[in-house]
Amino acid sequence: LVEHVLGVRAACDDIVIDPVLPRRADGVRMDLEREGRRIRFRYEVGDAGYGPREIRINGREVNARRAAEPYRTGGLLVARDEFRAALDRPDNLVDVVV
Repeated sequence: LVEHVLGVRAACDDIVIDPVLPRRADGVRMDLEREGRRIRFRYEVGDAGYGPREIRINGREVNARRAAEPYRTGGLLVARDEFRAALDRPDNLVDVVV
């Protein structure tokens, strides 16, 4: 579920965020531990439901690059080091704008 629907997975030196969600999933939240920290992922889902436009960690937009997908707009890749550095609170919030 975490990897295939909510689209959060590690790949080499990146954290991949590539959800595929229906519009009615707007506002869905998921709590998990990643990179040794507690993290709440919160999804803002628009009409497409895939191809995130923005990722914010604790209110700050992070640098991300687009993953290549042959049939749809791909997810966003965040360098693992940058992702980890942005997790600077005991309880972290990652907003994914899709």
